[in-house]
Amino acid sequence: MTKVDTVHFAFNNHNLYENWHITSFDKKVDLVFYPEAHRGELVNACFIKSRFTRLMGTFEGRLKTDQGSIAEISACPGWAEDHYAKW
Repeated sequence: MTKVDTVHFAFNNHNLYENWHITSFDKKVDLVFYPEAHRGELVNACFIKSRFTRLMGTFEGRLKTDQGSIAEISACPGWAEDHYAKW
């Protein structure tokens, strides 16, 4: 296991199907997520609002361990989420 610093998800919230770039401040995570399908939910009930989207797709890039080893990731299936909530 490797401890990873804060992770940043860079994506277009107006078009979640554009590629996502996922990086960590310590440079141990450097991935691109290619969305292919999604599942979503929208709730707008007076004081409660929620927009949730789970995208399924594949990851490519690299992960770095504390010892400096690099794992190359290619066409790895997975998912990412965008969630906005207000209450």
